[in-house]
Amino acid sequence: MGFDSGYGSDMFKGGFDGSGDVTPQDLEFNSIATCDPISIYTIEWFLAHTLPAYRHELHNTALFYTRRTSGPARDLAERHPDQYTTIWEVWPCYLYNDALVASNPLRCIHGDHDMRRTFYENVSRAFAWMARKRATVMHLKEGYEHVPLLKLSEDVSVSRSYPVTRDGWET
Repeated sequence: MGFDSGYGSDMFKGGFDGSGDVTPQDLEFNSIATCDPISIYTIEWFLAHTLPAYRHELHNTALFYTRRTSGPARDLAERHPDQYTTIWEVWPCYLYNDALVASNPLRCIHGDHDMRRTFYENVSRAFAWMARKRATVMHLKEGYEHVPLLKLSEDVSVSRSYPVTRDGWET
């Protein structure tokens, strides 16, 4: 019997254990998966499907990042896991699979600009709901004055924000 994700896809078979690590043996590459509708991936869905190690508030460790800083943010979190956590650690890696292949139930979401934006806005908002006290936002120096914070400043749970720079930090 295969793993039933409970959200419309039965793509993962065998050893998928929720760790976020999916091996080639866990996938049926020859199958045709029905595309998951974007309506599944709500903020509440993301909060309910965090990996077990992250089913808690993120006190001072949430690391948000903007376009073109995903790699540096992930590297920083990997080097300092006690100080930084990104969305990549909190949810299973299969959610970020953007391969446009028939066996990927997320191909329609990741292949469509508007659905992909909705997906990442929802995962980012869920991540923001988990953040407590302080959060860090990594952004390129280019366009630094225009940090897109998904209108978080309009969220009543955000009490204040201010720019922080790191001497010598470059992307």
